[in-house]
Amino acid sequence: MKSSAILSRIRSGFLLVLSGGAARGMAHLGFLKACRDWGVPIKALVGTSSGAIAGSCYANPKCSIDEMRIRIRDLSWKEIYRFAWSRSGIFDTRNTESLLRNALGEDTTIESLALPFAASATSLKSRSLIFLDSGDLASAIAASAALPPIFTPLWRDDDLLVDGGVISILPVMGARTLFPELPVVSVNVNAYRDSQGAPRPFTTGWPNAFSREPLSGNWISLSLRLYFLGLVRTLQIEASQSDWHIEIPGGQFSLRDRSRMDILFDLGYDAGAKFGEILKD
Repeated sequence: MKSSAILSRIRSGFLLVLSGGAARGMAHLGFLKACRDWGVPIKALVGTSSGAIAGSCYANPKCSIDEMRIRIRDLSWKEIYRFAWSRSGIFDTRNTESLLRNALGEDTTIESLALPFAASATSLKSRSLIFLDSGDLASAIAASAALPPIFTPLWRDDDLLVDGGVISILPVMGARTLFPELPVVSVNVNAYRDSQGAPRPFTTGWPNAFSREPLSGNWISLSLRLYFLGLVRTLQIEASQSDWHIEIPGGQFSLRDRSRMDILFDLGYDAGAKFGEILKD
């Protein structure tokens, strides 16, 4: 159980850190919708990839969560993916930036948001995790979601950027340095445990990082299992540094499964409502 002192601090306002998770990020929109309905006191937001998309919508007076939900759900594969014809990635991140600009506002800057906000990205120049907390909003979010080698890196402020999840899919420790005065609540939409706490695959249809089978097979399956093992271990370390951590069981669905968007939204809303109830007690 969390101490009453921690809950008291969170009730006074907190920093919310949202994980990446591709299609599972729809659960973040549901969670934020519930937070708004329950009057949860979010004072600042940091997000990675799909978490950055959801967080920027919440903080943006020009963006409606309900409209963003419909917009994302109804996007076709053809609209999302545009071949880059480049050796640096299969699909063009500039297309992602264009879609975000339409959804978040053509000239929207991070400074114009209603809440302090930052998107995490990986700098190929400094080979480190960075936080984009000023300037053009759409390019910052697109960079945060540019997962290599699927999407091309994005040039921004004389730096070549890719998905923040390459280094940390839930950047709690880095986010703390931006807002050291606030307690941290983190949300992971890739939970791989069911309601009874039994282990679940981290991502449906991809190698299970915690399989008891020996690390064998072809180089692709081996590489993916090792990648996910590192990703999940980093996520666990980051989550442990939160004052309050929330797991949403989106891991039962594939990262690419766009047919479960409404289910994911509802899972997120339920988690947000439960959190709201806790804060109201």
